[in-house]
Amino acid sequence: MRRHQALCLLKLGYAYQAMGDYRQAIADMEESLSIFRELRLTHYEERVLQTIETCRQQLRPSELGTVSGHSRLDRTLGSA
Repeated sequence: MRRHQALCLLKLGYAYQAMGDYRQAIADMEESLSIFRELRLTHYEERVLQTIETCRQQLRPSELGTVSGHSRLDRTLGSA
C-alpha cells in the first residue's frame, strides 16, 4: 500500500513539474522519497532525487526556502 502511495505522489510531482508548479512538485516528490527510502526502493530514490534537483534549479532563489510541508494528496487521504 505504501509503495502505491509513493508512486501516486511521484506521478503528481511529475504532473506539477510539467505545469511549472515546481514548489508543489518538490513537496510531493520529497514525500514520495521518504516512503521509497522507508521501503528501501533505491532505484526510485535516485530518480526522485534527480527530478527534485531539476525542479530546484527552476525555482528562483527567493522560492527555495518555501518548499516544505505535506502534499495535497496526503492532506486528502490523511496519514496512512
